[in-house]
Amino acid sequence: MKIAVDATCWNNRRGFGRFTRELVAAMAAARGDRELVLVVDEQTAASAEFPAGVEVCTVQVSEAPIEAASAESSRSLIDLWRFRQAVVRLEPDVIFFPAVYSFFPVPSDIPTLVTIHDVIAETHPDQIFASTTARWLWNQKVQAALRSSNKIATVSQNARLRIAKEFGRNSDEIVVIGEGVDERFQRQDIAKQAAAREQFGIAADEPILLYVGGISPHKNLAALIRSLRLLADRGATDWRLVLAGEVDRDSFYSAHKKVRSTIRDCGLEERVVFTGYVDDQTLAALYSAARMLVLPSPDEGFGLPAAEAMACGAPVAASNAGALPEVVGGAGVLFDPLDENAMAAAIEQLLNDDELRAGCSRIGVERAKQHRWSTVADKVFAELERIAGTR
Repeated sequence: MKIAVDATCWNNRRGFGRFTRELVAAMAAARGDRELVLVVDEQTAASAEFPAGVEVCTVQVSEAPIEAASAESSRSLIDLWRFRQAVVRLEPDVIFFPAVYSFFPVPSDIPTLVTIHDVIAETHPDQIFASTTARWLWNQKVQAALRSSNKIATVSQNARLRIAKEFGRNSDEIVVIGEGVDERFQRQDIAKQAAAREQFGIAADEPILLYVGGISPHKNLAALIRSLRLLADRGATDWRLVLAGEVDRDSFYSAHKKVRSTIRDCGLEERVVFTGYVDDQTLAALYSAARMLVLPSPDEGFGLPAAEAMACGAPVAASNAGALPEVVGGAGVLFDPLDENAMAAAIEQLLNDDELRAGCSRIGVERAKQHRWSTVADKVFAELERIAGTR
């Protein structure tokens, strides 16, 4: 079977990129006699390191899709046509899109599996798009993907139910493939933890409250800052908030300025560190050194940082909305993301209760083992083979 895979998200440093890289690597390792062809733009192909054993089809376009499909841009019709024609020439048995973000139209006779990670853009458009034009273009793209797909893939049961409701689809049309945790994410030794602390100017005995993800409006970081002001007002000031995520080169709609101003308004400049993008080795060390991971988002399709943190032994203080309760389970403390007092209370509870943290850590390490990219790859292959049979 010849499988074409859209790999144009490969160089994205947010969730779509990690999902694409890790899943394609797992698919390459388990491909057997299947033929994998990665369809990429020339800009991505020039700098990406693709796994061995896959063919790469490079398409010349005016702008890399990870930039052209961003919150403040749009993709040219000519570029979309070039991708379509490249797929026509490949004559694949089936095509897989790891993210609807970079979807392009394909011929109707090619069975298609499209991954929709969540419905955040549909339910919180003001927090995702900088303009009504960007919102309209996104909606057109998603509707085109829905029309083209033989099956929709998603990453959690929560996302599956909400996609079905949002788009009026039967839940049987949506398959949950999940996400995985790479083996790089495991508890790091004290020396590596100390090196990460030193890199970002954090004292050896200073408790780290770690956030990992985009600095975007829907991540609810301003509310997190205000909740920590409440915590400090109650006398709990022995902590450092570390915000690990892209700041300057993020192609998504950013709330960086608002977060910065909230930090200043709350008088917490000395207690907050922006790391910018960090590599996986440093990230694993930060997870391992953290007193907890804090994820305050009111909506997540999966919440991969939670699973990665759990694999490294970090307890999680997380929103009780979206898919986070599904991922975290008993590995942390949940709170209402719209209640800053509740958020502060959950963080304070994990800060002060050694026994609770130890229990969450043990549970998290075991729960994280349930999330393997090899399992995700097997589910994708099974679905691709199923829909390829409908051709």
